[in-house]
Amino acid sequence: AVTVAHYVAEERQLYTVLIFAPEDFEMARAVANTVQSQRCLVFPQAGSAPLIHIAALIEKAVCVITPDTSIVHLASAVKTPVLAFFSPLLSNREWLPFRVLHEALMAKQGEPVSSIPASRLIDGIEVFLAKLKISHQMEIHQ
Repeated sequence: AVTVAHYVAEERQLYTVLIFAPEDFEMARAVANTVQSQRCLVFPQAGSAPLIHIAALIEKAVCVITPDTSIVHLASAVKTPVLAFFSPLLSNREWLPFRVLHEALMAKQGEPVSSIPASRLIDGIEVFLAKLKISHQMEIHQ
C-alpha cells in the first residue's frame, strides 16, 4: 500500500484516495503519514462510510488500483477502469472485472498479493495509466 500510494501521489502527482475497512484504519493513517502528500487522502477520515458513498467516490474516480477486494467489483459495476492485484490461490477468472477496462497483476502461485515486488507494481501502474492516457504529473480537474 505504501509503495503504490507513494508512487501515484508523489511520483505521478495524482490525487489518491485510500479506502480501507474500518479495522484497517490505523494502517491507512500510517500509509498516508508515510506518503506525506496532500494528494494522498484517507476515506473515510474516521469510522466507516456507507457503501453508497464509497460507490459514488469510485464512480467519480479516473481509475481504481486495488488488491482483490469488493472495490474491484464496485469499480466494475460503475464502469471505472481498474488495476487489480490478485493472489492465484484459487481460480479467479470469474472474479475479474467485467465489461470495463482492467488489468490484473498476479502474485506467484501460492503467494499473497503482498509478495508482488514493488518494481512489478510500479511497472503495472505505468502500463495501466498509459492505457488510460494519463501522462506523468497530469493534473486531473473536474
